[in-house]
Amino acid sequence: MKKENPLESILAISGGLLLFYLLFNLKVLLIIAICFIAVGLFSTYLSSKIAWLWLGFAKVLGYFSSRLLLGIVFYLVLTPLAFLRKLLKKKIMVEDSTTYFSERNHNFTATDCEKPF
Repeated sequence: MKKENPLESILAISGGLLLFYLLFNLKVLLIIAICFIAVGLFSTYLSSKIAWLWLGFAKVLGYFSSRLLLGIVFYLVLTPLAFLRKLLKKKIMVEDSTTYFSERNHNFTATDCEKPF
């Protein structure tokens, strides 16, 4: 695993702030981005602490957002599809049969295992 580089984190944060400055034209974002760039250039201790906080925030955000997105997909997409399939599904079992299991009488030989795929 690659060791984290605090300057890359500072660059990503300041680049994101500059992008939001260009989109929303808020001078505060420009000032904060310049401060982050200055910290990245002049203080390795502060930039490593900012990178540690930023990566910790990213881990927490990734933990919750993945579960949130998967929960939304499950309950809003898969659950209604499962109920719809259950309502519209035809019975494929034979009326007399109580199982899907079908018996297969086959004698296995060595050639059955030579090319499994």
